[in-house]
This record gives sequence, C-alpha cells and structure tokens, in this order.
Amino acid sequence: MNRLGPLVIVCCLTLVACAEMPDLEVTRDTSRDLQDSDRDGVINYRDRCPGTAEDNRTDNSGCALTDGEGKPLKKWDMYAPR
Repeated sequence: MNRLGPLVIVCCLTLVACAEMPDLEVTRDTSRDLQDSDRDGVINYRDRCPGTAEDNRTDNSGCALTDGEGKPLKKWDMYAPR
C-alpha cells in the first residue's frame, strides 16, 4: 500500500502537467446572434423569418403562426375565450 501512494502522485502530476489550457480568445462576436431585432421572441440566430410583426404569434423558427384562412394569429389570441 505504501508503494502505491507515490505512484498515484506521479500519475496525477503527469496528467496535470499535460492538461491544455483552454483558448480564451473569442473568435467571433456572438452578441448579435442573441439579439431579437424584430422582437418576435426568437433570437436572430434561429430566426428564419426576420421581420415578423412583434404582436404575431410565432413558431420556434420565428415564423408567424396563421389561422385556417392564412391570417396571422396575434399574441393575445391565445388568451381570448373560445
């Protein structure tokens, strides 16, 4: 048991010495991707339909949801009594 202690320490020190430091330099500005220019609730990076009206209900891609007649659903429609 006494002989395993130094071996474990040597192995741990070797692994720590070989570990690479992460590259902390940011290669691109991601803050623009997190913005929501058309204010539809979907960030620009995921928005496939930029320019959607702010009061329209949207799917996960940022495209307006429509009723059966093709009219866009408004955000307040989901709270209206049926």
